[in-house]
Amino acid sequence: MSRRALDGVRILELSFFWAGPYGTRLLADMGAQVLKVESARHPDTARNIGHPPGGMTGPHPWNLSSIFNTRNRGKLSIPLNMATEQGKGLFLKLLKVSDVVLNNYSAHVLQSWGLDYPVLREHKPDIIVLAMPASGMTGPERDYVGMGSNISPLSGLVAITGYKDDVPHGVGAYSDPVAGLTAAAALVSALHYRARTGVGQYIDLSQREASARLIGDIVMDYTMNGRLWPLMGNRHPAWAPHGCYRCKGEDMWVAITVTSDAQWQALCAAAGHPEWKTDPRFADALNRYTHQDELDGLLNEWTAARDHREVMETLQAAGVPAGAVLQTPEMFEDPQFTARGYFPEVPHPEAGTFPMLGVYAKLSKTPGRIDRAGPLLGEHIEYVFCEILGLTREEVTGLIAEEVIC
Repeated sequence: MSRRALDGVRILELSFFWAGPYGTRLLADMGAQVLKVESARHPDTARNIGHPPGGMTGPHPWNLSSIFNTRNRGKLSIPLNMATEQGKGLFLKLLKVSDVVLNNYSAHVLQSWGLDYPVLREHKPDIIVLAMPASGMTGPERDYVGMGSNISPLSGLVAITGYKDDVPHGVGAYSDPVAGLTAAAALVSALHYRARTGVGQYIDLSQREASARLIGDIVMDYTMNGRLWPLMGNRHPAWAPHGCYRCKGEDMWVAITVTSDAQWQALCAAAGHPEWKTDPRFADALNRYTHQDELDGLLNEWTAARDHREVMETLQAAGVPAGAVLQTPEMFEDPQFTARGYFPEVPHPEAGTFPMLGVYAKLSKTPGRIDRAGPLLGEHIEYVFCEILGLTREEVTGLIAEEVIC
């Protein structure tokens, strides 16, 4: 089996739900060994959602969450009671044989355990520590607790998301995967630096700032031109038509963009409406932009009678950018995803075998892979504590009885 880019890297993960787990999942795909520290008392909150239609049933319902299993695939689960001195002692022993510690708890948690960066560095001088609280480790809001539903508004994303003459629309926990991606990039950068210098470092990552960078062009437009972007839904600040148009079937849509007069002429011909070409309302880019309501009405009449893939293929053949808006079930039948094997089936010992999103990038020399689905709660006690730390089974049994490993 081929080596992966991050083989030999060990990460101690103290995180839950989405942002932190998503970042380490990306690194696990590329070979990093991720030890997920949780406990039966305080499991990852993602274990409580995303269950089969029957709900939280069975002897171990916390192992059946589709959300947990996809965000934590390829990881090892170790239950450790961090409220005990023995638990913290075991964590420090694991630290000495690890490369990275990642946590997405609120800013004060590791400090309250006596495990902030100076302490961790004393035990492992070249350790890389990444903290990713909602607003970062400094500033007047460092101790505020944040989730994606309030980080996204604070980052500016929600203020520009919505339709004309409407109110801003929430974007859910969109900031979570953005922060996770940012964390993965930061950790790879720090690992590269350590490989060259032998020096570890501390990474202070604000989830709020990670999300704010997505609207850099909008911020720059304000700082340079004093202009605030209005709510515009799926429309574009310069191009028209530009949006999602209803197609045949329930909640079926196609996305269409026209960026030039030549594309507009091609769309009119492909749609079988040559009269649109000579309509003065749509004669050029400025007129099309000015008359978007009328233009969208005509396009919706045309697309509504057709399948969304038919519209996509017709327009693409004419050189017009268009894409069917795929619902989740359609993704598994999509010929492009299928050709690239993007939904491999991954077996889980309790949840069964099911398709997952594939590895995010195909590296020619060190290709990633999915080793396993999300771990059972506490599945890897023996491997981690006996094989990695060298404890005896009797010692582990005693620690379980004392609720240190629990």
